[in-house]
Amino acid sequence: MLTVASCKSIWSKVPQTAKAPLIFLSFTLPTFFMSPKYIEGLFVTGYEDTLFHIFFFSLLAYLLSGRKWLFVVAGLFLMGVSIELFQALLPNRGASLSDILADSFGIFLGVSLKFLMLKIRPKFPRLAGF
Repeated sequence: MLTVASCKSIWSKVPQTAKAPLIFLSFTLPTFFMSPKYIEGLFVTGYEDTLFHIFFFSLLAYLLSGRKWLFVVAGLFLMGVSIELFQALLPNRGASLSDILADSFGIFLGVSLKFLMLKIRPKFPRLAGF
């Protein structure tokens, strides 16, 4: 039976450098090749795409940032730009500057949150898991 403890054990064996691409691909690959006409019905406010970019890039930046945060910022920014460039080559997709800006804002939020958590962690030992 799959338990939370066994998932944590498996996740701890994955190299740190492979975690961000795995997280990113697990959330984006299913929708990456879908035509926008199939997923437009899922959008209610019209801002879901922007929120998606902000949320997942902030999650990746938070999980990966630490001592080498500048490499994380540069790597995630290049990943966001390369995704947009690749989407420009696909027939039913298009590149968007607003997506790159949303990715950049998400990276800023994730790194800022990580620095904040590292700063307040000594004051609140119960937050050691974050």
